[in-house]
Amino acid sequence: MNRNTVNGTIISIVIALSLYTIYTQFKSVYDYGGDYLSTEEQNRHSVIINGTAPIPYRYRILTQWVYELWRQPFRPLADKYINVPNVFKAQSANLRLDHWISWLTFRIVQNVIIFWLAFLYFRTFGLSRNYVIMGLIMLAWGISHSYHHSSLSAYTYTDIIFYLLASLWIRKDKLAYLVPLTFFAALNRETSIFIPLMLLCMDNFKEQKRRNILYLAITMSTWVSVYVGLRLVLGLSSYVDSGYGPIMPGFMLAYLNFINDWTWKGLAEMFHVLLCAVFFIRLWPDFLAKCLYFIVLPWTVLMFFFGSTSETRLFLVPLVTVFIPAGLIVIRDFNKQDVS
Repeated sequence: MNRNTVNGTIISIVIALSLYTIYTQFKSVYDYGGDYLSTEEQNRHSVIINGTAPIPYRYRILTQWVYELWRQPFRPLADKYINVPNVFKAQSANLRLDHWISWLTFRIVQNVIIFWLAFLYFRTFGLSRNYVIMGLIMLAWGISHSYHHSSLSAYTYTDIIFYLLASLWIRKDKLAYLVPLTFFAALNRETSIFIPLMLLCMDNFKEQKRRNILYLAITMSTWVSVYVGLRLVLGLSSYVDSGYGPIMPGFMLAYLNFINDWTWKGLAEMFHVLLCAVFFIRLWPDFLAKCLYFIVLPWTVLMFFFGSTSETRLFLVPLVTVFIPAGLIVIRDFNKQDVS
């Protein structure tokens, strides 16, 4: 098989998986009933653009502004509606075309970028294309099983893009790119705080310790500056209710997340057998093993104390950056042992 055929196959797989995962999300949104995107989703978008959203959504501005620019060419369709009867085995509804087409195309582009970056990232571990394709299918499974009574949350997928870019550039030792990346990631979502900490996971951290600590200090300072700056410019507001009602972040929220059946059902569906890779951590590359301690564990604690863990797509970053490549490496190494 020649190079062009292989590249065409990979591109086709990336597009197919992107479309499949978008279908599952928009099916979930459509099943809410009515024209959800033109009402609830558009209202969420508008209050962020206007700077009136509650905490923490008020400060997640990057993706919303990019989408605001993206939707401009579709505005002439604002008075166009289409009746969709039982397309997703749900009730029929009159859908406003400008909102549905703009959100649909925007999310397709996001997922294509995610799957393409995941392909490039997985390849940095020396995995063959067949293993990488298996990893992309695992990612598609995880994305399509990560919804539970939640909106499009487009900034969550931009967050995944930033983490994949950071992982890829760290693996390729292109640390200068992390500074602007951290700036834009901090404008997108506060969970980007772990991007600077990924520098601690580098294979050669001790070999070039002074340089790496310098980039760690610069990227963390960048993140803190944006985090504080957003709050100074946009002002403070009351914290929005959690999925359990008026529960503030802290131990009570962590407890409610812990006893929520949807948390564990959702995580089991997303990660499935990949969690077993932890038992073979001795086979993991140093980068992934360090990420488990410096990124995944703190990330998990943060989500339980500050988020609603039943919305399991909050764990897509650990899934794609750590567990999928680790699982593929374990499978590859076991296959090598069987052959030998």
